[in-house]
Amino acid sequence: MASNTNVTIPVTGGVLTLNVSSLMSVLFAGATFTPTVVATPPSNTTPVVNTTPVSNTTNTTPVVSGSPFWIYNHGVFAWGGDYSYPGPNTVINYASHDVKAADGSANAVIKVFLGGQWGAWQPYANNWDQNVSSWNYLTFKLMPTVANQVWGTFCLKVGDVNLTPAPGTTASGPDDISKYGPATAVVGQWNTYKIPRTAFMTDYATGSPVVLTDIYKFDIQDKTGAANNTFYVDQVAWTN
Repeated sequence: MASNTNVTIPVTGGVLTLNVSSLMSVLFAGATFTPTVVATPPSNTTPVVNTTPVSNTTNTTPVVSGSPFWIYNHGVFAWGGDYSYPGPNTVINYASHDVKAADGSANAVIKVFLGGQWGAWQPYANNWDQNVSSWNYLTFKLMPTVANQVWGTFCLKVGDVNLTPAPGTTASGPDDISKYGPATAVVGQWNTYKIPRTAFMTDYATGSPVVLTDIYKFDIQDKTGAANNTFYVDQVAWTN
């Protein structure tokens, strides 16, 4: 509504006409109004219900060559959030103390409860975009709660755009990450995985392989096909 609009209000015996501009000048004399602009992500994916992370701030320490960029470590989550799935029963707990941390301490870890088949923990970068060209690997530690656990991983470009897989293939990332860690994930133990950026961030949209420098989000996806599943995550980082 424009500030110079007249508003009419029915009253007994006629109508009362008020000028909005004059009314506001009387009610809010000397006041300054500043609109609040709220940023929205490039896609409108609804996040699942999550517990509040211990911390959810941007890494402000300058990047030192060879140093890791911690997405989650020592109970601190330093990316923007997550769009994990499937909803509504999937729950991500960033402050779980069900198990000891990967370093053996009492620090919190991430507990991923997936409320449906083929679900995933899907964190997204601060401001929905991070340049990761300074690092060659995505590393993380996972603890399964069931035998024969299999995970896959892949990433998406800003706007929920899938990468184009290599000719003759159907996946843009590994469906089974065991080649980058233990051949068989040990139940109740931390298993370390080191995924080359080239393995899940290579796009063939132009017909030729292009390793992306920026990432929007990635998935650690349950490939067991179980109706629901639980696993733990710790020490997630971009490394060399």
